[in-house]
Amino acid sequence: AYAACYDNEDLRDLAVKFESLGKWPRDHARRIYRQIGDREKYLKFRLPNLQYGNDYHELATFYWETGERKKALEVAQEGLKKGEGAMEHLREFLSERAKETGDRTTYLDLQFAQAADRHLTLIRYKAFKQLCNEREWAVYESKMLKAIEQADEIDQLEIRLFREEFDAAVQALSRMFYPHSRY
Repeated sequence: AYAACYDNEDLRDLAVKFESLGKWPRDHARRIYRQIGDREKYLKFRLPNLQYGNDYHELATFYWETGERKKALEVAQEGLKKGEGAMEHLREFLSERAKETGDRTTYLDLQFAQAADRHLTLIRYKAFKQLCNEREWAVYESKMLKAIEQADEIDQLEIRLFREEFDAAVQALSRMFYPHSRY
């Protein structure tokens, strides 16, 4: 259907048809309205459907791109509080804004949440530690230690070995099943 559309009017006609077909097609209509710049129709479909982190991220980036910076930041912050599911895009959006404004504390808080959320790995651990200076790392290290305890055993093992915490590494190893599917 998209390939048959030659211009914005064709896309608008397609979006109108999608509107009457149910939730999944209405999502396509919403995307089309955003693409062709129909703010009113886009917001009509976006505003009542804010549930997941990516929903809030889409709306925040829409506001940002249309020059409504304050509203974009408000939506993104609301999404962190109310949104469900993956928050990576929202945190990255807010992190970029904090970095641009020089708000180091907010930037590091968001980067820590990115590193520690869901699946802490050695790569994420190292990347976050590298962002911090000595004083900042002293603040975040205890939080990171708590996050390590929530990581998968294999990730705990790798991080503990990197930190040269051999007793904790042995404990993580003893909780693992053999053979481990990651290796």
